[in-house]
Amino acid sequence: MNYQEALAYLYSLSDFERSGQYTRNREENLPREAWLLEQLGNPQHDFTSTLIAGTKGKGSTAAFIERVLRQAGHRTGLYTQPDLHTFRERIRVNGQLISEQAMSELMTEIRTVVERIQQQKKFGPFITYEVATALSLLYFSRQHVQHAVLEVGLGGRLDATNVTEPLVSVITSISYDHMQILGDTLTSIATEKAGIIKPGGLVVTSAQSPEALLAISTVCQRQHARLVRVGRVGPAGDDPAQAEVKIGLLPARSYTYRFERRTVDRQYFTIWSPAHTYTNLEIPLLGEHQLENATTALATLEQLRERDIQWDEEALRAGFRAMRWSARIEV
Repeated sequence: MNYQEALAYLYSLSDFERSGQYTRNREENLPREAWLLEQLGNPQHDFTSTLIAGTKGKGSTAAFIERVLRQAGHRTGLYTQPDLHTFRERIRVNGQLISEQAMSELMTEIRTVVERIQQQKKFGPFITYEVATALSLLYFSRQHVQHAVLEVGLGGRLDATNVTEPLVSVITSISYDHMQILGDTLTSIATEKAGIIKPGGLVVTSAQSPEALLAISTVCQRQHARLVRVGRVGPAGDDPAQAEVKIGLLPARSYTYRFERRTVDRQYFTIWSPAHTYTNLEIPLLGEHQLENATTALATLEQLRERDIQWDEEALRAGFRAMRWSARIEV
């Protein structure tokens, strides 16, 4: 297949993103994706990863994490959705989009496997997103990525990305989304998204409503996972020193941030982590929500460092300053 044929094949599959209709048996999602990846040699085992679920801020948080790790010298993969201009934006290695040639070659390989699996009729048909996820993981493996940052597409528990074993599971701000699939309460939605939490894992959550926070904390307790929380402190003069807070059922380490000042195209702020204060941090993205996303990224990076994914403050500051993420309140 050439590139256009590869795209045409991808979009010939059932595409929930475009149709908005989801009538499949969701319980088949992970077994079907796992089977596909097994036939491709389990490429997801060739690198470490971070997995990010949530309603808002997933892409920006993922991009912050990837940019700092790249700045620190790691060979990074980034898988996000949707795209703005070309499908290739979804899959990047060291900041570079997957090439048309690489996508064509890998999709030819994957299509052969998909069609062989479908002939066995064990599961329902693959959808565009599942095959795209397999494409990203296979590409990261072939490109010798060291650490991949993966954005969940829908929910979390049954999302195709949840076949991975991330070093850190991240849950950004949760609100009402995909209610016909995930449920019509914040508790049910949060529980579905918290399905990415692994036994004994590390979990970072952005600021959440009480209902969502309690649901996340409950899953953490059940999975014996450690919870890390991000929040905001008030105006200058408030005391941000708070290493432990009580969230729902589970104690959690706390990361807080405070806005300092803004120019026409960037913001400056301070982050307090349990072990360090980062002053005068700078990002070229506007809106307080991006301060929360950056703080969630830093909290995640500090948990990754505990799992031997190394970086230093110089890489953090340079990565934050160099961050570019299109269509996020740009000037």
